[in-house]
Amino acid sequence: MSTEEKTNENGLEPNEPEAPQRKKKEMTKIRDPNGLNDHLKVTFDDIIAEPDTHSRSIEQVWNVSNKTFEIISTWCYRVLSLVFALPCAILWATLFALVSFISIWFFQPLVQTFHLLFVCVFQGYEKLISGLLGPIGSAMGRCFENVRLFQITTTTVKPNEPLEIV
Repeated sequence: MSTEEKTNENGLEPNEPEAPQRKKKEMTKIRDPNGLNDHLKVTFDDIIAEPDTHSRSIEQVWNVSNKTFEIISTWCYRVLSLVFALPCAILWATLFALVSFISIWFFQPLVQTFHLLFVCVFQGYEKLISGLLGPIGSAMGRCFENVRLFQITTTTVKPNEPLEIV
């Protein structure tokens, strides 16, 4: 049987789920696609480390401790998320919705209103400043256009040392 005969009209394998189902399945696998919480990927070896010298625990104790750490951290997280995930999701969704609402319906219209009201004030202020201070700045610039600044470096001469003339 060729590969063309194995695929259906959607180009999928016979046992492969349809695109929406496949996408939903992929979404449940990847829960941090942007890597926001990469710093939370902590393992037993990141926290507990024994040197390769004589101060080592018994191998079985080390393995049981490692497994206990993994089980306890996994189940504590699961229980905490079972209890608090839904309330936190509601809280954060409400907070972000509130911030979005205030930004869209309050701050942006307020900024646009101030922009419309003060654009003529800013233009008038700009013309006033450039009309009054512009000629003064130009005159001062012409007064000092031939001034040249030089930097003089000095050298210190130590006693009993010949002076070098450059």
